[in-house]
Amino acid sequence: MGKRLKFLHIFALLLAACAGHTPELAEDAGQNEPAEQVEEKEKTPGLPFQVVFEGVEDGELRGYLEALSNTKKQIEDPPASALSLKSLAKKDLPEFEKALRSRGYYDAVTTVRLDKKATPVAVVFEVNLGKPYRLSHLSIKLVPADTAFKPPEISTLGLDPGQPASTEPVLKGESKLLDDAKAQGFALAKLCDRKVVVDHRDQTMSVTYCLEPGPKTYLGRAIFIGAGDVKEDFLQTLIAWDPGELYSKELIDDTRGKLIQTRLFVSARVELGDKLDSDGTLPVTFKLAARKPRTISASLRGTTDQEKFVVLGEWEHRNLWGRGENLEARLQVSFIRAFLEGIFRKPAFYHKDQSLLLSANLEAQNTDAFKSTSATAGAAVERTLTDDMLLSLGLAYRFSRVEDKTQFSNNENFSLLSIPMRFNWDYSDDAMDPNRGGRIWLDGEPFYDIGNASLFFYRQRIRLTHYFTVLEEPRLILAGRAVLGNIWGAGRGDVPADLRTYAGGGGSIRGYKFQSVSPRDPAGKIIGGRSVLELSGEVRWSVTESIGLVLFADAGRAYESTFPDFVRPLQIGAGPGVRYNTPIGPIRLDIGFPINKRSFDDSYQIYISIGQAF
Repeated sequence: MGKRLKFLHIFALLLAACAGHTPELAEDAGQNEPAEQVEEKEKTPGLPFQVVFEGVEDGELRGYLEALSNTKKQIEDPPASALSLKSLAKKDLPEFEKALRSRGYYDAVTTVRLDKKATPVAVVFEVNLGKPYRLSHLSIKLVPADTAFKPPEISTLGLDPGQPASTEPVLKGESKLLDDAKAQGFALAKLCDRKVVVDHRDQTMSVTYCLEPGPKTYLGRAIFIGAGDVKEDFLQTLIAWDPGELYSKELIDDTRGKLIQTRLFVSARVELGDKLDSDGTLPVTFKLAARKPRTISASLRGTTDQEKFVVLGEWEHRNLWGRGENLEARLQVSFIRAFLEGIFRKPAFYHKDQSLLLSANLEAQNTDAFKSTSATAGAAVERTLTDDMLLSLGLAYRFSRVEDKTQFSNNENFSLLSIPMRFNWDYSDDAMDPNRGGRIWLDGEPFYDIGNASLFFYRQRIRLTHYFTVLEEPRLILAGRAVLGNIWGAGRGDVPADLRTYAGGGGSIRGYKFQSVSPRDPAGKIIGGRSVLELSGEVRWSVTESIGLVLFADAGRAYESTFPDFVRPLQIGAGPGVRYNTPIGPIRLDIGFPINKRSFDDSYQIYISIGQAF
């Protein structure tokens, strides 16, 4: 017995020793091989596969299931074996059945199998949709039942008995019910538990919405947080409602829009009170993020025309004394023009939608038609009629010294008193790069020379633009522009040369020199006219999000008569353009070619600037 115990003891020690050395040997073996080879041995190639849905004829529904499938998402990184692949696919089945129920297929059954004869192996999801369930009974429960809220007809919520019992329209209808309550002035309305009953025997679903309208709500005081240096009394002029007015989301959104339009705030977030004030009204809080009041900017545009280049510098202060008073200074310099202007704007001038404008400018011009220096000062009242429509009326004085560069060249001084009138309607969708809508500008200004009582004339210009989106993807826009200008009441020679009508150049008829499509004297000198007509069209194609291509055609002419007489044909320019989109608007490059070229016209003109041509 003792010998047997001794033998067992020795045998156990030998086993322990062997066991202790085994890991070391395994570790050494691993260390003798390169790391790359070890990784290659551990990496097992996946099993390529495809995903097929059977029993789903509706392409939209099939796409919905494919988007939900985690198996399909693993095609690029397949599992190592058929067993793992089928295990992965089975995990999709509960999600598919849940998704199908949301579409009204409450009896749907999905199974999965592998088709190993297919190349590559096919994961086949077999879907037995069954008959779609239908909506049956639809109703609205109000809590409490004796509320003043008048519920809408169920059909107005986008639901009708007999339609498929899909979850999405039911949820949309519930959301519309809440919106309808708020539109009736019940701002504190909230949803309670809806009741949905699915009858598997009749294959129907009934829905009962539950709504707590709360009290009818009236808007009270507006509270501003984060306004910075902007004074409270000015902010109150922007409020679109009077205290005690029935709650309206549109009134609140309108106020928020006006706060942003002042350019005094980066953002304006709205928070409604969760209960009524002591006077029974609902407080509205605007949480504002103030913007720095000063801005300095500069831009440069170039052309092969007389201007060569235009440098524009601007300085602006948007809140001089805390009530949104705006002061702006602009300096513009080119080879033929220097212009310095200051504009002061006082918002809420005797009316919340009215502004006072004071302006003054100095200008020097030296074109092929004339040379002039002028100083102008004016005041105007501007009234906002709607969010996109404004009207202004003012009084201005302009002193100028003008040299007419004709064969009968002479210098004249003019002291002109005028009444500038303007109507603007901008119903486009973007200031710098519009895709839809349009703009209408009407400008009129009667002039009276207080130094020469016999000189009186009226100058007006009508400008129309419109934009059509032909294709959304890729984006294709058709843009059109028409301009008609007239001068009445005086002969061409009596009107100062720098106020006559001219045509030609980058902002007029591309492909022709600045002012070159204008009346001329017998010696060929440009003399200007009393009317102008311009027509433009562009096809704008967005190649990528950043790059756009343009084909354009411009036509027009200035005439010596008060209205275009069409004795001379319209000059036509056309060409291609490129747009590079930036956060501040597209950078524009256009090359214009004169189509009915005259002997003195250049072969082309190049224009570079920021923003669309119109």
